[in-house]
Amino acid sequence: MPVQPDTDTQAVGRCADCGKWNTHLVGYVDTLAPIRLELCDLCWHARQHRQNFSGGCCG
Repeated sequence: MPVQPDTDTQAVGRCADCGKWNTHLVGYVDTLAPIRLELCDLCWHARQHRQNFSGGCCG
């Protein structure tokens, strides 16, 4: 799922992926479906990794 950072806002609350309470969430916009997600840094990096290596580690 391609996501882009929405750097205008920062929030406090639960991560949309892992559900853990975080004192620093950043909003991200899913480019396939125009929805806004509040993700913690760990989940954001995991999504980026899955997006970049969607074909597997060897492409």
